[in-house]
Amino acid sequence: MITSNDNDSSIIARIYSNLVEVIIPLQQELPLEFSANEWSFMRTDSITLLNANITSQTVIEKKKLLNNISIYVRWPPSHGIDLKEAKLVDEERRLVKIRPENKTEFIYYILPENEPIMYVNEYPSGSRFYVDFTYKNMQADQPVYVSYLSTNLKWKVNYQLMLENEDANLSLLIAMADIRNDAPSAMSLEQVELFAGDINIKVPSSSLMSHHRFMAMESVMATSNYNMFDSENENFVFEYAELNGVYAYKIDKPFYIGGMTNYILSMFHDRVNIEQYVKISISSYGVSALEGKGKRSYRLKSSNRFLPQGTCIVRHSKRIIGETQLSNIAVNQWYEFTLGDDPDIAYQQYSTLLSTTLDKDKVESMKSQRRSVYAIEIRLSNFKKSSVDVKYSYNVNGYTLIRLLPSQSSSLNVNESQSLFQQKDSDIKANIKIAANELQTFSYEIEVVRNE
Repeated sequence: MITSNDNDSSIIARIYSNLVEVIIPLQQELPLEFSANEWSFMRTDSITLLNANITSQTVIEKKKLLNNISIYVRWPPSHGIDLKEAKLVDEERRLVKIRPENKTEFIYYILPENEPIMYVNEYPSGSRFYVDFTYKNMQADQPVYVSYLSTNLKWKVNYQLMLENEDANLSLLIAMADIRNDAPSAMSLEQVELFAGDINIKVPSSSLMSHHRFMAMESVMATSNYNMFDSENENFVFEYAELNGVYAYKIDKPFYIGGMTNYILSMFHDRVNIEQYVKISISSYGVSALEGKGKRSYRLKSSNRFLPQGTCIVRHSKRIIGETQLSNIAVNQWYEFTLGDDPDIAYQQYSTLLSTTLDKDKVESMKSQRRSVYAIEIRLSNFKKSSVDVKYSYNVNGYTLIRLLPSQSSSLNVNESQSLFQQKDSDIKANIKIAANELQTFSYEIEVVRNE
């Protein structure tokens, strides 16, 4: 019988973010037998044999009758308010026997249909599931394996990003593999691979009562021996490989994971490139006056490995300054994220209509085009005691941006204005450095078109 608490060191686990593929050598006589608890975690349509040509497969549920189990009943029957311990003689007929106080003989009666069965101990697991195959070995010298998907094991990555100082180009990124066993039983895993990337595998919905799983977990939590989970300070090595856009991390040694346990292993400590700046990204419907705060922003790049998606705690000078969710990041790919407003960097942006014309010669579907030129003025305030780098962008919704024009009223000359503000598709962008405790004002002009 295959059970999740078998201490069989030949279990192969391929763990994904939401489930695991369990692979076990077929070393027993068919049919395979699973408990109700194991079945509740399994994706039952995934059970198969590897290295075998399957000709037929059957799945059968057999319920074990819970006769002579101890239950609580209301006494007197139906209208009593006291609970008394009794025996469930026949589950199908709901026949109960009880010996009243000061009586020597048992009383037998039928438990009403509207009265729930209250078990003295935890909810019993009565059903067993049997899976049978007819098959032929594909190769006589190759063993046959049982494979199925289960939701009891899953994994994720937890990151810590250490920002050492404001001027550092390299920061420390720590990655931990967090492997979770949701089942009440322990597993001893001989070979383990963790998979990351854009992998779409569906999670089954359990057909069993959630109460049953909860009671099983509650029982394990109350009786587990936590000394069993000691890893003896072993150092694990993660070997990773790219498989057609999916990344597999192979753990170099077997390990044991207890029921209802998170097993957390160190994956790597890497130096990564970090750019720190304040982001001002303005998007408005139409050209209007706007104000707000800049965003504390960062760009991260890993130069030597793929980074799986995961939650990242960001620290500066060993203090937590925010949290973000990293997506899957390829080698040498820049990844941008923000941690919230920077109250010391403020902006005000104003617009002035300089000219507008209605182009009546361009009539499409009874619509005319209005061409307008606006002067944009942006005021940036830095209340810090140090200079900051600002990345500015502006997008006008509802209009088509035709071109960027140098401002006639700008304090910058035409060449300076054209080099500072750049048009990229439908956005105006600029990289600006603001000195400590300084207010700077910039301006430029844009030509836009809107259908009327």
